[in-house]
Amino acid sequence: KVSVNDHFNCPGFRIVEDRKIRCHKVGGHGSETFKEGVMNSCNPVFMDVGARVGVDGMYQTFRQLGLFEKTGIDLPGEAQTASLLHDAKDMTAADLATSSFGQSFNCSMIQMGSAFCSLINGGNYYKPHVVKQLRSSNGEVVSNIEPTLVKQTISKETSDKLRKYMKETVDSGTGTKAKMKDYT
Repeated sequence: KVSVNDHFNCPGFRIVEDRKIRCHKVGGHGSETFKEGVMNSCNPVFMDVGARVGVDGMYQTFRQLGLFEKTGIDLPGEAQTASLLHDAKDMTAADLATSSFGQSFNCSMIQMGSAFCSLINGGNYYKPHVVKQLRSSNGEVVSNIEPTLVKQTISKETSDKLRKYMKETVDSGTGTKAKMKDYT
């Protein structure tokens, strides 16, 4: 578990096995909280969290976020991507470290989008859809596609915190270039 009060040290890299895995800020961020680590996109903070969670915890999270299964999106030919992920028994410490900040594992964009939406949507994972409504050629509504709750991925409290951290990332962290007028 990670507490909002936990502090992490970021000297700009971590040595994992025989690799020096860098933060984008080569000189490091120094001491920072988890929130600051998110705002700074700090790889060493995420590597420390990944080490705390471990391989089993990481895979439990992947499973909970739906990264091992098809999303069921209403498009033909959705790919099954579970075979693209490291097998847990073969995952090295370096694989765990890089997976903790979003590298060294594969999933489809719709899997990632659906998982990410659940993180900021109160922890609610909804079946993804391409459209919300079907209309006839003369504009009459034929049917509405209603949201279908599939599962709860994280608690609402954790979702609220992550949403706040991500907003602060765009307001004053590494995501400031993504800030858009009239959107939060």
